[in-house]
Amino acid sequence: MGLDMYLDGVFSKKAYFQEDRSVPMDDPVKSESLKLALASIDFPDSVPLDFSYRHFEVRLPIACWRKANQIHKYVVDNFGKGVDDQNSIYLANEHLKQILDVVKKVGNDPVKAEKLLPPTEGFFFGSQEIDEYYWQDLAYTKEVIEKTLAYQKEQARIYKEAELKEYQKDRKDRTFPDPKGFDSFRYRASW
Repeated sequence: MGLDMYLDGVFSKKAYFQEDRSVPMDDPVKSESLKLALASIDFPDSVPLDFSYRHFEVRLPIACWRKANQIHKYVVDNFGKGVDDQNSIYLANEHLKQILDVVKKVGNDPVKAEKLLPPTEGFFFGSQEIDEYYWQDLAYTKEVIEKTLAYQKEQARIYKEAELKEYQKDRKDRTFPDPKGFDSFRYRASW
């Protein structure tokens, strides 16, 4: 029991496609991405799926904190409109960069920590001291976000190179790859 926090990376993919968009989707075709996703979790074919939803999401765990209340407070205050109601908060690359920037500004300076990332109180939120656990949480946050942003940057580079190659082909022969970077991120906390 206590403050548990999670950051997931979200991939959003087309679930169904149809050749002619002017025709109603009476018999949509599952995308290869959806077929692979369903097969990977042993999803039964007999489950009815609503074809009006044309995308599906896959969430992958990126980070998990325990009682890192300073990070929680920062995310809620800056990206959750100050509302701490245990609902998901959607984040983009820019938000992760902002969190990383403030963690780097704090460095290992307790004065900056108190000003930029102060601990906060809450129901089983852990210590309100700037102690060794505080610094461990910042080091973990920095490491995870740096790795995630490096992944995003590399995937964007790979996609851009592949896209440029496709533009060199005749229009009818172009097949653009799916980007492999995360489409968004989801932060959630419970206590």
